[in-house]
Amino acid sequence: MEIIFWIFFGVFVYTYIGYPLALFFIGSLVARKEAHMSCNLPTVSLIVAAYNEEKSIRAKIENSLSLNYPKGLLEIIVVSDCSKDKTEDVVKEYLDENIKLLRLEARAGKTAAQNQGAKIAKGEVLIFSDATTIYDKGAVNKIIPHFNDKRVGCVGGRLIFINPRKEENPLAQKNLYERLEEFVRTRETNFKTTFGIDGCLYAVRKELFRPLPDNLTTDFVLPLVLVEDGYRVVFEKDALAYEELPVDPGYEFRRKIRTVRVGLTGLYYMKALLNPLKFGLWIPFGLISHKILRWMSPFLLLGLAASNLFLLNTPFYLTALICQIIIYFLAGFGYIFRRNNISRLFSIPLYFCILNLSAFLGFFEFIKGKRTEIWDTARA
Repeated sequence: MEIIFWIFFGVFVYTYIGYPLALFFIGSLVARKEAHMSCNLPTVSLIVAAYNEEKSIRAKIENSLSLNYPKGLLEIIVVSDCSKDKTEDVVKEYLDENIKLLRLEARAGKTAAQNQGAKIAKGEVLIFSDATTIYDKGAVNKIIPHFNDKRVGCVGGRLIFINPRKEENPLAQKNLYERLEEFVRTRETNFKTTFGIDGCLYAVRKELFRPLPDNLTTDFVLPLVLVEDGYRVVFEKDALAYEELPVDPGYEFRRKIRTVRVGLTGLYYMKALLNPLKFGLWIPFGLISHKILRWMSPFLLLGLAASNLFLLNTPFYLTALICQIIIYFLAGFGYIFRRNNISRLFSIPLYFCILNLSAFLGFFEFIKGKRTEIWDTARA
């Protein structure tokens, strides 16, 4: 039983510490130099999928119009997923400013909206965004130079969560997880290609874009499609996007369940990438280490706790079990008092448990065959 305990422990530690360390050492040995030559700027289509976003769409349009990219080279397309509020009325106010409005006849979800937006886009590069995301004015300028490298098919930016209300947020530790993700994506990019990008800021060559089934998420599957075709996916940490940090752990919990479910659905769709005989060692190794093991981490924790119960005859294993119980107790306390100001002592275990419990439920939703769900964004 000790062997089983240490296997579960070792794989879990590898997932969150070992793999980033491996990337660090690999990156130290193999440093890639990016080509950022000057060239003629391509035309760009910024595609914003929106559903009932009347509270945020005006700020999004104003932000898009203020981007430091030549106005004649940037078109902005808002795709309304059959919005029922005043989203489309607000967009119509800007039709004279190179803003296009496309309304879907029936609600079909974000992927369908992006497919239709890409179909009418005239830009050589497509940038996909959410209506609630605000870009740094230089974000597009940071992304575009990567396309000077013909091997690059997709470029993702960096999402930063902000807390405008300034009060202690029970999900503040989300940013710790995002910093880990930023490190991993950067190191993967420096070596060969990354596998994860944020859906609110990423760009694809128009000629490489493929419409995807509505039950898949383009920000995960489309980069994998490009990797399958031999292109690189790049993470640009200086291309910044901002979103408000969710205040409701329940919303974040539901969002993470969906993220894991659609991620597993997308990975199943692209399962051929796990074949090392066809794609070499790096792609299967990276996908397993970066994605699959994280989604499987709740099962590692369950295995760790279960095996620990059979090893209580020594002080070490008894202490290990007590430590696990304390972590879950602190998370429960943090959830109960989530609407109060809670310290990191509670918020870190709380977010850790949100990640793993949502992954656990997301896995079983995938196994049960749940595939399609039209998602609503969080609103204050």
